Amino acid sequence: MALAEIALRADKRRMLLDRQKQLSREGHRILRDWVHGQEGRFSVGEAVATSIAFVHCNLEMGSVALANHIRTKAAVLVAPGAYLGTENYRRITVGYGPEKVKPALARVAAA
Repeated sequence: MALAEIALRADKRRMLLDRQKQLSREGHRILRDWVHGQEGRFSVGEAVATSIAFVHCNLEMGSVALANHIRTKAAVLVAPGAYLGTENYRRITVGYGPEKVKPALARVAAA
């Protein structure tokens, strides 16, 4: 049986969806806590049903330059808002376990 077929079984599908919802909720909580500790450099709105956050950056650096800086200095990949029609934002995926989200955000802060 292919992996996709297993994932689409009713019992597995529910388990996978519940797991992802939990990861997303926890990731957004971690991100909100992190943003509050960044002395106003960032802000984020509440996500309704996604593991993706759009983080507003209150910095002079453009979104592409900042994303490249974060990628090279912190080894964290974020999508520049300029590529999404929102220059002062970065798209960050937070739908991972806390053991990945927390260190990634710590590296971003240190960069």
